[in-house]
Amino acid sequence: FTPTKFGGTEPLTHTAVAEFPVTGVTSVAASTVNGYTAAFLGTTNGQLIKVLVWSGVAADPYEEIEVVLGSRVQQDMQFDALDSQNLYVMTENKVSMVKVAECGQYT
Repeated sequence: FTPTKFGGTEPLTHTAVAEFPVTGVTSVAASTVNGYTAAFLGTTNGQLIKVLVWSGVAADPYEEIEVVLGSRVQQDMQFDALDSQNLYVMTENKVSMVKVAECGQYT
C-alpha cells in the first residue's frame, strides 16, 4: 500500500454523508472489504470514529475509540503494509495501532 495525497488546483466537492458538529475531523482513511466501505476518522479531541459508508449517500458511525483523549489525531494515518487489519494512528506524542475490525464484536 502506498499512501496518496490529494493535490492540485481543482477542489473536490461532494455532499457530506456524515457530519460531526461537536468535534472536528482531522484525518480520514478508508478501506473496502467484501463490498463494504469503512471510513476511519481522526478527530481534534483524540478519538477515532469508525463509520460504515453506504454507496456514497449515507453513513453510519458504529464505534468510537479513544486514542489519546484531548490530543489531536494527525493527518497521516496509515494501514499496516503487512497486515491491512491494523491502522496506525498518530497524535502529537504517540503512535497507536488500532484493529480495523473486531468481527466477533459485531456478530
